[in-house]
Parts: sequence; structure tokens; C-alpha cells
Amino acid sequence: MRLVLYGLSAYRYWMRAPDRPPARLVSDRRVLQGAAPTLKSLAYLEATLPDLAPPFHVCCINNSRRCTEDTFAHRTGQPYPDESFLPVADGLYASSPELTAAQLSVKCHGPLLAKALCMLLGSYVKAPTTRYGMSTRRPLTTRAAMAATFRAIPRLPGASEVKSLLPYVAEGLASPAEADLYLALCLPCRRGGLGLPQALANRRIPLSSAAQRLAGQSFVRADLLWPMARLIVEYDSDLTHLTSQQHALDAARRAALEADGFRVITVTAEHLYGPRGLGAVAELIAKLTGHRLSSGAYHARVTDGHPAALDCLPRGYDLPSSLFS
Repeated sequence: MRLVLYGLSAYRYWMRAPDRPPARLVSDRRVLQGAAPTLKSLAYLEATLPDLAPPFHVCCINNSRRCTEDTFAHRTGQPYPDESFLPVADGLYASSPELTAAQLSVKCHGPLLAKALCMLLGSYVKAPTTRYGMSTRRPLTTRAAMAATFRAIPRLPGASEVKSLLPYVAEGLASPAEADLYLALCLPCRRGGLGLPQALANRRIPLSSAAQRLAGQSFVRADLLWPMARLIVEYDSDLTHLTSQQHALDAARRAALEADGFRVITVTAEHLYGPRGLGAVAELIAKLTGHRLSSGAYHARVTDGHPAALDCLPRGYDLPSSLFS
């Protein structure tokens, strides 16, 4: 009995996986031999991964029939190389994060696909038992690893759209809201964003001795960083920044960064999702980075302050099941 998670199901698994498991001895196309959904194997899947909600998407080479209403079997004949399929549990595998990205892009496009890529490239993991329901982890993959996978499988369906988006997505984003903010600000206008210069996500910034005394630590990580402009944008979520203790830590951190010559802009949910909009924030970032907002970005500013990308992005990490049915 063997099942291989595909597309949306693989993505949902990776959003909960604490790390990327090492590949087993057999991790290429041979994993698909004998992999097909049966009532018994699907019952095992539900018992082993109870947080993985249906509909289930699985991959096979010989059988593409649908054995239940909540199961989609995707037939493939690609010559998959080593590390294409990674172990989840005994008898269960998931398409690698790189393959998962291409599989998603068959049905998922534009800013929504860009967000899924940011999540696969990010340091965020769903962790229901923790205080805020999420935690950090080492990124599952990189843009370079995705590009290398697509070179190894040149006719992989969906790879071309992922490759077209890779230059515009960020590695290391630590939450779905950070991904929304990054994409709204930095996607080109033709792709629904405001077209600002690309930022670095969650980069470590060493502090001077004086700044260390203010912050009580030797370094900080910036949500979004434009290093040449010494500009930082921080996202303060309602979830993690409401306590007085957190306010004090944020103030100390900001004072330390400003002491070292950084300009810090704080963005809240009211800017990102609410009536305040991102227009004024985008104008300030453009001024400080020496960038001129395009006419598309100006139009977003003078209307409701929200770039088109945000209209396509559901809150949180998940993707609509209806896209893949």
C-alpha cells in the first residue's frame, strides 16, 4: 500500500511539516509504482494525517480513477529524478516542495500562485498547539532549488509559470500576512502589485554595541529590508503585538535599529487589509528607495489604497479547494 500526495494535498502537508524529511533510498519515479488510491489506503491516510482535510489529491502512473468523491488521482508519466518524492509516514509520500509548486500552477495562477510559492519558500509552519498557532522552521526549499528541479524535468507541466514568478517572490517570509504585504508592495504592477523594489525577508541585522544595549540582544531580524536604503518595514499583527510586554520589546527593537541608522516603518492589519490601505506606505517606501511609482500604483493609491494582488489573496496560508476540483 502506497500513496503519494500531489498538488494541493502535498502543499497542505508542507504547510504543517516541521522540516523537510531526508529522501529515502528510492525517491524517484519508482515511488509511484503501485501507488494508487484505495478505500483502505485513504482510510490509512486520514488516520495518519488527521489534519489533512479532503479533498485528497494523489499521484499515480497506472490508475487515474476516482475511488471516492473526495479523492482526485493525477496520472503522470514524467521521468522524475531522485528526491522527487519524500517520505511522510510508512507508505505515505509527498511530492517534493519543488514538484508541489509546479503541480499547483496547473490550476493556480497569478498572485495566488505567488503567495503559495512564498509559503513554500518561507520560514512559516502551521503549529496549532502553540500560543499563536504558528511557528518558524528552516525553509523547505529555495528559488535556486526550484529552478534546478525544473531544469532536470524540462517538460514538467506547470514549471514555466512557476519559473516566470520566481524572480518576484521572496525567500524566508515568516507568516501569511508577511507574504501578503511583500506581494502587495513588490509584485510588478502588471502582476497586481505596487511595483516597488524587491525587499529581503527576515534578514539578520547585527547591532552595534550601543544598539545592543537598547535592544538587549546582539541582532534583530527585519520583516522586510531594503539594505541600500537602510529601510525596514515591520508588520505588527493584532495577534502577536497587543500585549504591553510585546509593545515594550517592539519599542526597544525599533530604537536600536534607529540608533544604527535604519528607518523603520510599521504596517498594521489596518493598512494591509483595512481602510487605511497601503498607498501612503508605498509612497514613503518609493521616496526612501529612490523609486518612482508607476501609473498603475498611483491608480491604486488614489482609489482605495489596496493593490489588485490583495483582492486575489485569501487570508492565511491555504488555497481554495474549488480551484483544484
